Amino acid sequence: MAWIFRFYNNIRKQQNDRDFGDPNTQETDAAKRAVLKIVQTQSFPNETNSLISQMQMLDQLGNFAQSQEDVIKEGDTILIGDTNSKRIYWPLAKVMKFIPGRDGRVRVVEVSTGGSSFLRPIQRLYPLEVSGDDRTVWQKRNTKTVDDRV
Repeated sequence: MAWIFRFYNNIRKQQNDRDFGDPNTQETDAAKRAVLKIVQTQSFPNETNSLISQMQMLDQLGNFAQSQEDVIKEGDTILIGDTNSKRIYWPLAKVMKFIPGRDGRVRVVEVSTGGSSFLRPIQRLYPLEVSGDDRTVWQKRNTKTVDDRV
């Protein structure tokens, strides 16, 4: 098998670049992978095509993913997740500041609930649909001035 693979590769090379001697382990492994790939594509053409298209689609979707720190901003109202209680009982809090780690990535956030302030991991924070910026835009749209009423 490795000899055939070497012969095939040597045909495509210049005469002074060709490999001679016994095949090494890299050539043997490459030959096994090539034969296995041929057998798989011949035996399972539909499965490999669908898997390749699914992998390409997942790769494209991965480009759209947002990190949690991009979603949550300072001043946003959030829910603090708790695995021991139902979501209806999760406390509301306001994001006070982000605390970056040594590598510069934010993993911990200072949040404020009522009168107390404490640190929580960013993975356990869930933003509400209306953030601070959205709220001001909504208020501007729904607040009528005297000129609008006339």
